[in-house]
Amino acid sequence: MSMLHVVSRGIDWFSELKNDRRFVRALARGLEVLRAFDSMNLLLGNKEISERTGLPPSSVSRLTATLTGLGYLTHHAALNRYEISPSVLALGYVGVRDLNVRAVARPLLAELAQWGKVNVGLGAPDRDTMLYIEAQRGAGNLHHRLDVGSRVPMASSAMGLAYLAAVSDARREQLIAKLAKREPVAELRSRIEQARESIAAQGFCIACWQPDIIAAAVALDSRSGEVSYVLNCGGPRFMVQHERLQQEIAPRLVGVARHIQSQLPQG
Repeated sequence: MSMLHVVSRGIDWFSELKNDRRFVRALARGLEVLRAFDSMNLLLGNKEISERTGLPPSSVSRLTATLTGLGYLTHHAALNRYEISPSVLALGYVGVRDLNVRAVARPLLAELAQWGKVNVGLGAPDRDTMLYIEAQRGAGNLHHRLDVGSRVPMASSAMGLAYLAAVSDARREQLIAKLAKREPVAELRSRIEQARESIAAQGFCIACWQPDIIAAAVALDSRSGEVSYVLNCGGPRFMVQHERLQQEIAPRLVGVARHIQSQLPQG
């Protein structure tokens, strides 16, 4: 199955920092190059990196050369493409490994995935996307592969809408202002309001960010009052019927969310 191209062109997301004398533009641009890679795009050329980051091609060529020299990228000369090196993967692994919520959630997500024959994930906000930090697939559900490191759009996915519905009003308005650069504001607000109403009534929301994919999602409420993680479950429409998702699988997802929350430390 082909995947829609999901990418956060991050240059817009730190524009407010440009006037800060402490802000190092070259460092920010180098990190944007590394962010261009994801689980669906393991090998990228300079042109693709430029398109995904919004950085000028001339800047990208210098940054990839520098990152290759430092050991953060590997250059495949025959393909003229770059790949994230193990050095970067090691840094990412340390960050994911120390997420307590992931360790608590993993066996519960695996159980739900096998029981419901659905894909189940744990995600966190990453600019205008939701980033998968844990993923489990039900038996036979191989048609829609979203693994750790995959992203889905915040503005239209069930995971993203559950997050937008659960955050504070102030944070939601900040995100809407950012997302409005690429999304019709009226449609975005309507989707968020529908998600809020669904969550208030059922504990979860359902959305389809691709025509043939359906998913339900619920945010994890932290004791500090901040929403950092969201659970979702779903799959291809021909395997996951809306009625079963709404009446059987999603309510169980809500129960999993509550159990995870009860196991997390205070704070």
